[in-house]
Amino acid sequence: GFIPTNRYVSHYHRPIAGDESELAHFTERSDQAKAKGIRISHPDFSNFDQNLQAIYGLLMELYQDFPAFHPLSFGDFKGIFGDLKYITDPKFITLAHDGDLPVGFFISFPDYGNKLMTNRKIKRYWNLFNIKRTPRQIGLSYSGVKKGYEGLSGALYYQILLRVMELGLPTVSTLMKKGKVTAGFGREVEESTTEYQLYELHVESSDNS
Repeated sequence: GFIPTNRYVSHYHRPIAGDESELAHFTERSDQAKAKGIRISHPDFSNFDQNLQAIYGLLMELYQDFPAFHPLSFGDFKGIFGDLKYITDPKFITLAHDGDLPVGFFISFPDYGNKLMTNRKIKRYWNLFNIKRTPRQIGLSYSGVKKGYEGLSGALYYQILLRVMELGLPTVSTLMKKGKVTAGFGREVEESTTEYQLYELHVESSDNS
């Protein structure tokens, strides 16, 4: 009796060479954003809370239609994501501003797999240090842009790609909703895809429940 309500994909990409023509589209998006006066930057981790506040505001606005979405106060959000600065490189995060208004973000991480899921604190910190210093793959994890700024995702993605190309690393675009523009990023260098489905079962409540 379960029915599929949403479909998601993860794409696995090979490393990108610096001279590959598939980057032309993202270079164009970056140039278009600059021409419109959009400022794209990597966050300053010394002023991390202010950048986290910008991401928080965008997430609360843009992710409302996600299944099981629940709004959070900034204090609760910071409690969950405040350690972000310890597990990634600021060059794997991009923020876009139109003047002082935050209008988009793209967040990536080194792929830790389940290496941080251990109760042995020393082992966890050792894995964190080693994988962060020399990652083997980058997870392209969260992104969003405000309405009216369509096309900006490509410009944000381009800045991440520059860092990935510099390191010569493969990437995985994780759990993107099928049909969204971002689900098609990097198709030219895609090696494999995993698809996921979210199922739903409608249950009628009884008078005794």
